Amino acid sequence: EIWSFGSGWGPSSESGYPNFAGPEGEVPATLVAQRAAAEELAVHRDETTDDEGWNYGLLFEKIGQPRPGGRSVALPLDRVRRRCWTEAAALRRAEDHPTPSS
Repeated sequence: EIWSFGSGWGPSSESGYPNFAGPEGEVPATLVAQRAAAEELAVHRDETTDDEGWNYGLLFEKIGQPRPGGRSVALPLDRVRRRCWTEAAALRRAEDHPTPSS
């Protein structure tokens, strides 16, 4: 997984967060662009994200915490957003074999 971060809907570097980060730390934006162009990476989208895969929040530190109404829609005070890039092959397998809802 690689997370992309945005602050004020612009580059997140102004907030101290990298534009892209993985488990080992910052990931170069050029690498993400190359892997996305080669269709190796794709944005994870589901009912918890908007159509482009973003989650929204006031602070990065709280964006993973639940809130009433969810995080798939930006509220007036939200200033940050994030989305998850994952291996495209894994997303295709998940789409081909959806997990039954409980």
